[in-house]
Amino acid sequence: MMDGLAAVRNILQYAGLGQLLRLTGHGLLDLLQAPFGGAHFVPTVGRRQPPVMSSPDADAGYRALAPPGFRFEVAARIALSIARTARCATPTASAARCSCRCASTTASRRRGRRAGDRPAGSRGEAQRYPIGHFEPYFGAPFERSVGDSSRSCGVTCSPDGVTIP
Repeated sequence: MMDGLAAVRNILQYAGLGQLLRLTGHGLLDLLQAPFGGAHFVPTVGRRQPPVMSSPDADAGYRALAPPGFRFEVAARIALSIARTARCATPTASAARCSCRCASTTASRRRGRRAGDRPAGSRGEAQRYPIGHFEPYFGAPFERSVGDSSRSCGVTCSPDGVTIP
């Protein structure tokens, strides 16, 4: 889950207010069609406008995660959920209600402390990596983030299996 307020700030920074307004318009059009069984789709990434994710690394990163034949589009109403998560469902707020151990991972090249850097509840640990948004899904950054998260939750992963205390 991504912090909705952080997502809105990011979109404003790299794509501008126009992108948010276009996505909102498409989302409202989709909601109007939904009661009649219709759906209005927007591209997830790519050059068609407006893509939901348009950061510089989004197209290559998202496509690398997807299997062959994947449709790079979503129902436009997903764009309206960004504002909802900005108000009430940040990862840190959700983790604070968690009674088990948990880890919050933030991938960001930005310097300075961010909301996602706070410990995730009384039994949580926040980890921050100076890498791009899609990098934790591949190679060495994947191994490091999964290993760190597993250790902070008390889970041991090995080729023989997973051990949970």
